[in-house]
Amino acid sequence: MSKLRPPEPLSFDTQHCLAEQWEQWSQEMKLYLSLAMAEDTEKNKCSAFLYIIGRKGREIYNTWTLGPEDLDKLDILFSRFKAYCEPKKNIIIERYKFNTLKIKENLIGWSNLS
Repeated sequence: MSKLRPPEPLSFDTQHCLAEQWEQWSQEMKLYLSLAMAEDTEKNKCSAFLYIIGRKGREIYNTWTLGPEDLDKLDILFSRFKAYCEPKKNIIIERYKFNTLKIKENLIGWSNLS
């Protein structure tokens, strides 16, 4: 390991901005892994990921069932945590929002078409 400071553990306490926090944290983590652990094996990088993400992240990780071929894959960790941190979308509500959307003429510039 080099003298680079690892990222802070990811805070899972706030649900409303967890997706934004995940994006920032994952970017820092990818930079850290590429700079500080470039020569390490993927297994070591996965171990560092799980250590740095913090206790709550490891609790979430322990709830997943991963096959033996996926245990030491860094891209699996990133994709699983991204899926966990992104908010779930309700298709019915999204359709309602879209169908009740009001178009303002001055925003789109449709007033010039007539």
